[in-house]
Amino acid sequence: MIQKKEFVFRLLPYIRDQREILFFDETSTHLWDKPLRVWRPIDKRASFHTHLPDSRGKGITVMGFISSKHDRVVYKLMDKTNKECVTEFL
Repeated sequence: MIQKKEFVFRLLPYIRDQREILFFDETSTHLWDKPLRVWRPIDKRASFHTHLPDSRGKGITVMGFISSKHDRVVYKLMDKTNKECVTEFL
């Protein structure tokens, strides 16, 4: 809770000055991952089977941000999640 308060107090001057604030996030997934949990109707749960294909896809990362002043989302698909890819995106 203290960390959240500290963050809010650090952010307040930017909000008061009406400066643009960017909210950045990223997520990665492997295209060949097998789902560990899936929602299925109760009457069809027993019929759910999955297997990993022989030709597995690559992993992808989606990086994106939204702005406090604009109403659009900016995103890019990347091959990796590392410093170079984040720098390229920004």
